[in-house]
This record gives sequence, structure tokens and C-alpha cells, in this order.
Amino acid sequence: GGIAAAHFSLAACLRKRHEVAIFAFDDRAGQAESNVFRAQTPAWLGRIMEWVARRWVSRYAKNEAATNCERIARMAPAVWSLNRALRSFKPDFILCPDNFVPALALRKPAGSKLIWIAHHNYRRFEGKPIASDYSWIDLQLAHRIERRAMKKADCVVAVSDYMKEVTQHSLEPSQPILVCRNYFDSEIVSKVRPSDLRQALDISTETPIVHIPSAGSPVKGERYVFELVRRLGSDGRAAFFLSGNISSELQKELEHVPPEIRIHAPGAQDYVSNLNDVAACDLTVSPALIENLSSAHIESLALGVPVVTFDVGGNKEIVNSGNNGFMVSYLDLESLISSALGLLADNSALAAMQQACSSSISDLVSGDRVMLEYDVIFDTMRNSG
Repeated sequence: GGIAAAHFSLAACLRKRHEVAIFAFDDRAGQAESNVFRAQTPAWLGRIMEWVARRWVSRYAKNEAATNCERIARMAPAVWSLNRALRSFKPDFILCPDNFVPALALRKPAGSKLIWIAHHNYRRFEGKPIASDYSWIDLQLAHRIERRAMKKADCVVAVSDYMKEVTQHSLEPSQPILVCRNYFDSEIVSKVRPSDLRQALDISTETPIVHIPSAGSPVKGERYVFELVRRLGSDGRAAFFLSGNISSELQKELEHVPPEIRIHAPGAQDYVSNLNDVAACDLTVSPALIENLSSAHIESLALGVPVVTFDVGGNKEIVNSGNNGFMVSYLDLESLISSALGLLADNSALAAMQQACSSSISDLVSGDRVMLEYDVIFDTMRNSG
């Protein structure tokens, strides 16, 4: 996911100057790597933790889903199991994401400072039934857990100006809060090689390929994917790469797409393979309903793929309409489609945007920028005692 990708890139950057360890709390065992520690809650224990979370939620509201509280509870044992390795590493600083609230189960070693990195924030999902079916009490209780865990933080870093505003309003942190935007490692960019999607899709070199990120995710606009594919792909005008898992509901909808529209939907795949497929595309169209500072958008732009998306969350901090894509009014699907169709029909305009993409976000792929910002954060925290 985008938050994991953001932390992976951040670790890769900071390793150039610091000793860095990665503690992955929802990751299956893989190839042994230096200073990489993986853990995953056993399935049987995960079911027990989810049951406990459901019981807790039901105390406040009967028959309400406990989706977010279940996820937080399921991750807790994996985080607990990493505490010994964390204590042995003796970090000066712990850069901890907020999603799944790992700080709740994390034991901060003596002398360590915890930097809470604000990507997610459960309060953002309240009152947004078109983006998710989360229950109100589940979100309230997840927010309560978040507030409790945040007490362990010594500093808060928001990944966008938007997330800083959300964090200040919803969590009211007593700790200093700074902005350090998401980063996409330029070394990763240089290693990406566009996959041969045209051969896989059996289309000509003239047919553009449209990328729809996280197509099966409700918060990323799953409800609009069929219509985007149908409208943008009519008469064979475009083919599609749908990244991420595809839900059974979306799969059923896609069965009704006209046969001349070609779709590549490999489901979840490794990070590099996904980037190679993105690089083979001509345009990213994202109907995301909730965003922080989208890793998918940053990756697309860094790979020379313009982005057409809604004006939501931190998108305005990435997408400059008319330069590296278009940003349209929230939920204005017609404008989203017409902006994309305009680019697909104008090769010269699309090519100009593709040329402008990487330079438009040069700051977001600058390792020097990240090093400087975190040097300031680390020095400030050291001096604060």
C-alpha cells in the first residue's frame, strides 16, 4: 500500500547517512536482510483479537461493524513480537506510521524518541458514506485508540499540509507538528523499466494505456471504475491497467465491459512489477475519494505519467492543473472523464504534460530535501532533551 511504500522509500533515503532498521508488522517472512525485521500475527490469534475488538465495539452499539478496530487489534500481536528486536537495535528515533496504530503496542526503548507520521487519521472517514461503509462507533473508538497511542510520540510529522491541518483539528497534539512530504526514491525511479503491457494487452503502439490506481478500493473510487473504463475505452480509444486487488463486485461489473476494451488487472503484485506497469502507461486517472498525499500519484508523475484526479485531500499539493495533469471538482465525474478524454485525443498536449511531470515534483524525489528536513527534526528533538 501507499503508506508502506512511503516508509520504504524514506528508509532507503535515510540509510544513506544513518543506520536504519525496518520493522514490518504485517509482513510474511522473506529473504533475510540486514536490519529488516518482519512479523505477522498468526491467523488463529488474529481471529481472537478481531473477536475481542467486535465485543468491545458492541458494548457501545449493537450490530455495528468493527472494521478498523479489528484491524488495529489484529496488528497488535505482531508489533508486540517486534519489541525485543526494537529494544536490541536501540534506536535514537522511531519513525512510526499512524495507520493500524502500531504505537499502541510498541514499547519505546529507553532513550528513544518516537516520531508519529500522520498519513491516515481515522476521523477523516467520518461522515463519508460514499467512500466507505465504516460504522460511526468503529471510527470513534479507533480515534480514541489513536489519541491514546499518540501520547507516546515526541514529535508529529505530517506528510502534507492537508494532513497537518487534519491532525491539528482531530488529535490536537501537544507535541510539535511539522510537515515533511512523502518521498519517492529517485534511485528506484532510475531502475524502473516499462513493462510490455501492449503485448500483454494485444494492442497497437497508438493505443494509449490508462492507469487506475488501487481500482478495487472503495476509498480510491471503486464505484466509478466501471464507468471510467466504459467511457474512456469506448471504440477502443484506450486500454487499462487496474492496479491493486480487484473486489468480486468490481470483477462482476468488468464482465460487462465491451470486449474491444482491453484490461490488465493482475491484482496485488510486488512493488517493482507494479511500478514497471505504471511506467508503461500514458495517463493515470484516479477517482480517489479520500487522499493524504498519494504515493500512487507521486509515483506516476515521477515516471512521466500525468494524473487526472479529484480535488481532495493533498492532491492540490501534487497536481498542477494544465501542467502535469488536471484536478477537477470533487465528485465531478463528468469533468474527470472529459479532462481525460481531452488528453487522450490530443497527443501533443499529452506528450507535453508527460515531459513536464518529473520536473514538476522534483522536490518530492529529492533525497537532499528529505535529509535536510529530517536533520532539522532530529537536531530539534535532541536539543529538546
